[in-house]
Parts: sequence; C-alpha cells; structure tokens
Amino acid sequence: MFCLAQKQKFSCHHSFVFLVGFFLPGCSSENEKKGKILLTLAGGSKGSFYGDLGEMLSETINSSSDSIEIALQHTAGPEANLRLLSGEECQLAVTTSDLAYYAARAETPYEAESIASFSPLATLGVMPLHVLVSNNSNLKDWGRLAGKKISLGRGGSRTHKLALLFLDYLELELADFQDYYYTEEKALKSLSAGDIDAAFVADTAPFRGKANPADYKLLPFHPAVLEECTDSTSFLVGCTIPAGTFYNQDEPAPGLGVEILLLISKQAEEILGEELLNELKEILAPGITNPPY
Repeated sequence: MFCLAQKQKFSCHHSFVFLVGFFLPGCSSENEKKGKILLTLAGGSKGSFYGDLGEMLSETINSSSDSIEIALQHTAGPEANLRLLSGEECQLAVTTSDLAYYAARAETPYEAESIASFSPLATLGVMPLHVLVSNNSNLKDWGRLAGKKISLGRGGSRTHKLALLFLDYLELELADFQDYYYTEEKALKSLSAGDIDAAFVADTAPFRGKANPADYKLLPFHPAVLEECTDSTSFLVGCTIPAGTFYNQDEPAPGLGVEILLLISKQAEEILGEELLNELKEILAPGITNPPY
C-alpha cells in the first residue's frame, strides 16, 4: 500500500463557474451547496496499481481541500487515460511520462488521434524499467546476451518501445539475440519455466499478483548507459531499486524508469485558476511514499 503525506485542510473563497461536464450525475446540486468544483480522475482498473493510486489520490485531495471534490473513474489504465482527457469524462488523469510525450507529439500509440491539450499537475513517483533473469541464471551482464532468448514486451506496448530504445543506447540489434514479444505476466512465467533467458519489464503490475520479485534477479544497468539514457531522452529518469527487492540483491541498485504523472486538462486548468491549482500541487507535492511493488 502507498500513500501521500496528509496536509491540513485549505479554505479558499472564490466565485466559481460550474461546468455541466464537471459534475457526476446527481452530484451537481450537492456540490454547488458545498461550494466545491467536482473533477473526475482517470485511474486504472480496480485492484491494479493505477486503480489503487487513483483511489489514494482522490481520497487525499477530498480530505485535504474545502474547494475541490474528486470523483474516481476506473479505466483501462495510463494509455487509455490520455484519451479520456479529450472528452468530458475526465479532467485529471494518471499516466506516465513516456505516454504523455507520445501523446503530445501524436506518436504511437496516439498517431491517429487528437489528444486534448494537457499540463502536468504533479510528479508522483517513478515506474522502473527492469531487465530480469531467473534466480538460477548465470547471466550477470549485458555482454552475455548474444544469442539468448529475450522478451521485449508485447509488440507495440510501452515496454516494447522502451526496450527498443534502451537496446539502441546499448548498440544492440535484434539480430544479436532471439527476440520474443510477451506480456510482462507471460514473460515472468517463461523465465521461471526456463523458456527464455531475460525479460524487459516496464510495469510492476505482475508483482502485485502471483509473481514474487524474489524469484528473479536484476540484470544491472551500467551507470554510463543510465547517464546517456537520461541525458538523451526527456521522459527517462534515474531511480533506485530498493535493496532486497529481487533475488540476492543486497544493495540498492541504480535503475531507469519513467515518471508517474498526474495530468490536468487545459479546460480544467482554466476553470480552477492559479490559486486552486497551487492548492492541488501542494497537496500532491509529497509524491508516492512507497515504491510500486
């Protein structure tokens, strides 16, 4: 479980313009009496990391603000959330920095879509990109991957895109090994079964289910490669994998990841105004206090 540090309640005195799209059915009159603006937040599916994160964010804001009420909408996850900002369903969306980058530039998976303008409201934490091997593997570094069976993530997924980007930095080509395109769940099962040798995992969702991080070893990133990645790509950031997360990992390990963001639509940004935006940013400033495992 993760949480945000709780803040004292705020009290703001404003004359608000209420948009019909900003209220859930049956809730507008109640919130008008309270003098609150109701915003809908796109999180994730129930029980998922992003679903739980959305619940935590809505509860924290609702208990910390006298001016804003958050209604949570369960969704298919961070990729779908950016599309919801384009309609009137949601005004806030949890996503990641790589997806926000692709949406802003109309790149895959948003190349054929018109995504509404948005702004980052808060950086909540980091979702790491792992390269994992089984806990009985003899692989210890990238130099031994030639000819090995490696899962790069489901074709077209964000894991797949991040894996190809990282391999490019390493100057490795697909012809150097046997490439597979598995989901994270299938990749971890295949690692355990010995069907593949390594897997890129850019989502910790499998570890919130049946998969146990202690069943896998982390293939470490070289510091020079990490520095090149973060210097060259705006949506990649360095992070630290806590000691004891993976098998035989006695020390914290340097890692690479994408930021977990809370976005706000430009329309909602204009409605809230500077004072309420600053209130939200202060409430969200602590970020996630526990890592996403």
